[in-house]
Amino acid sequence: MKIETMKSVILLILIAFSLLLSVALWNYQPSFEVDETKGSVGETSLDMGKEMTMRELLEPSQFVFHEDGLHYSYRDEGQQAIMYQNMRDWQLVPTDYNPSSTPDLEGRDYVEIIFPTSLPVQTLSEVMNTGDNQLPSNQSFDRLMLGRTTNSDGTTVYNVWVVNSQTDVNPILFRATIDSSSGSLLFNDLATKENLTEQIHFEASSQAEWNSFGGIYIAKESKEYPEVVLQTQNVPLSPLQNYLFPQPESVSRSQTSSGDYRYRSPERLLEVLEDEKIMNFQLLMPNTSNQVRIDEYELLTESIDDVNSHNGWTNDFRISHLTSVPDEVEFKMYYDDVEIMNHPLANIRLQYEQREIQEYIRPLVKFVFLEPRSTVQLESGEEVISQLSDMNINLGNIEAVKIGYDLGEQNSLAYSLQPKWFYKSSGFWTPVFQQSLSQNQNEASQ
Repeated sequence: MKIETMKSVILLILIAFSLLLSVALWNYQPSFEVDETKGSVGETSLDMGKEMTMRELLEPSQFVFHEDGLHYSYRDEGQQAIMYQNMRDWQLVPTDYNPSSTPDLEGRDYVEIIFPTSLPVQTLSEVMNTGDNQLPSNQSFDRLMLGRTTNSDGTTVYNVWVVNSQTDVNPILFRATIDSSSGSLLFNDLATKENLTEQIHFEASSQAEWNSFGGIYIAKESKEYPEVVLQTQNVPLSPLQNYLFPQPESVSRSQTSSGDYRYRSPERLLEVLEDEKIMNFQLLMPNTSNQVRIDEYELLTESIDDVNSHNGWTNDFRISHLTSVPDEVEFKMYYDDVEIMNHPLANIRLQYEQREIQEYIRPLVKFVFLEPRSTVQLESGEEVISQLSDMNINLGNIEAVKIGYDLGEQNSLAYSLQPKWFYKSSGFWTPVFQQSLSQNQNEASQ
């Protein structure tokens, strides 16, 4: 009897252990179900999104006016946006596709237009009116230099040099002219300076050693920027899922122990991450045979068309990075013409292989910007340069310095935008002042 009793006890223990193990496995394994999506594909456009033109996505980051050794930029980002709109009417006519020398701008008045990243020369046809004039292909630029000369008959010629400041070999790609009415409009702003504020030329960049076109310009005076509260609206996943899984096939849906959702087919994977705020799509079986290379202009065009095809611009975005190795495009969100820095909810990135989306990462929230209730007095240019000089960094590696917004979460439905100075090094933006040194928060009247 004792042996039988022991057997019963052991059996009960084994059964209990088996039950505990089953419960543990049940809690660990993702829940799993299958969406039978046979038949026609559903809606593939986001009602809360919009299309954007290439021109809207390529807006310059800065206009810099040079006069008598001093430098100026637009005081307000909105004034710069107005000038960019005027550029649509500029009549750009190439005059020299192989300039033998760099322009002699020393001691002359000229204007520099800086773009946020290197762009294919063909995009100039989106920025300005190039008519039937042929533009060089397979070349990239990041700056335009505009100067003026007076002919013997008293007429003024406005020259444009298309520049790649990232190279020390033939940085001038070609020379062109613009019509006098457009050129005079730009130089009138320099003459009056009503909308301009002085800049400091930050000369620590290593580009200064070999290239006179890589200057960094920082506002000399301090300036107020608003602090902004944002609310979020959820972006529906179904249209994106329908767009990215175009075949009427069975798609498995699972949920991990951390709460993330996964949608999977034999060739595709879509992950919904960060409390359903981020989407990460991947093509699991890319076609690596018969590699088809596309140039950067085709890559840019294709990426914009792909996002437009499902009204994917849920806020205002602009180009921030473009490269053909690998084929990758990145867009950053802007508020009131100021970039929102370093946050996945303000970033859209697409990577391609064989002209097909290999990876697509984007936010699944749309921001609604509420009226600012306070302002922040940011540091002056002298304070920024002093702080950078005191930091343990290689100043020669600094690629850019500018004001941007830091996006912070207040709760699950509300975020805030805090204006700060940032510097760019090795492709990454970092706050100049890790802890805000700003004072004088001024409560605005409601």
